[in-house]
Amino acid sequence: MRNLVFVLALIFVSVVTMGQELSIDTENVKVEFVFLKGKVKGSVSGFEGKVSFDANNLENASIAGNVDASTLNSGLKMRDKHLKTATFFDVDKYPKMYFKSTKFEKIENGFIMIGLLKIKDVEKETKFVFTYSDNLFKGTTHINSSDFGISARKSVENNKVDITIYLPVK
Repeated sequence: MRNLVFVLALIFVSVVTMGQELSIDTENVKVEFVFLKGKVKGSVSGFEGKVSFDANNLENASIAGNVDASTLNSGLKMRDKHLKTATFFDVDKYPKMYFKSTKFEKIENGFIMIGLLKIKDVEKETKFVFTYSDNLFKGTTHINSSDFGISARKSVENNKVDITIYLPVK
């Protein structure tokens, strides 16, 4: 009997310390980008991932997912075709772009999520500032595409990209 109580207590503690697993509304996930110097707006889709989140237990929170690089859409078919080639995203060799959180911090108006963003064969620590309300995670970050081997402009400064993610959960 004592062993049974111990096992049940251990299971309870394990469940309580984990983040809450949330079901992602994958049909309504949006990943949008703005290439600043080119003033190009676009999106990628095909999101797959997992979310475990409890704002009161950030140590055990995690968000991980990927998008289908072949869905890259900038509004111009010829440009999109060119961006998918080996010169830029090389989607035949690298069909997915990945993100996996490593740490969360609470800030005044939301959260900071730190994690590893992988585009092509380059993985780099990236910080998203995000909010979570009404079953929607909305996160933003700024990256430099040249850090991932994607240089549209000669100057590193001119390869800045804003990314916004809308991740609805049920």
